[in-house]
Amino acid sequence: MVMIGADGPKNLPGYPEKQSDENGDWTVVERYWVKENILTDSLPAHHATVNQFGETVTDPDANTLKCISRVIQRGEAPDVRIVELTYSQTSTTWTPRPANDNPKAVRVLYANEIPIDDERLLTTNGGIYTSTDIEKARAAEYETLVLPTAEYTYTELDANFSWTESDIVDNLFVTGAPAGVGGATASKWRIAGREIDDSENEVKIKTVYEFNNSGFVPIHT
Repeated sequence: MVMIGADGPKNLPGYPEKQSDENGDWTVVERYWVKENILTDSLPAHHATVNQFGETVTDPDANTLKCISRVIQRGEAPDVRIVELTYSQTSTTWTPRPANDNPKAVRVLYANEIPIDDERLLTTNGGIYTSTDIEKARAAEYETLVLPTAEYTYTELDANFSWTESDIVDNLFVTGAPAGVGGATASKWRIAGREIDDSENEVKIKTVYEFNNSGFVPIHT
């Protein structure tokens, strides 16, 4: 343990400082002054779990932290140094998300204008307009109305994919429940397209599904 004497080390006011990020992971910052002649003796090693006083650094959750950053600055006197140490759980600071976690995304669309006499617009068929709404719009000389839809994308790795026509266009525009969505009504979804990324080690496929609450008539079965 480092002996604390007239030459330091001595904590600066307000330190150590503790804060947590959005994931609940804590960071502890130690800041102290020390005379240059014992600077090396007081300085913890990279990834050390003890501070300048030889004490184990822990967060409020009792996790032992590691020193991930050391900064040395000149102090107010020529022989004084200011040291700042940052401690954290380096193993939980950042975790990459692999592609096979199947990323998903949804985009809601309101720009799909269809003829005003299309029965998919009616609430009785899954649309958003009552027959009264339709008649009012027709009286106002509307020729089309908006039919809300949505696009949903699902990404996966496919070890069995081959560059054949059948694999590329497999099930395009056929109705069916999309991968990764629970409780989906098969008649309200269809595959509208796909993106295929073939790298050296894997084939990543992003499938685009289209949703229409009024349902779809399959182009082919």
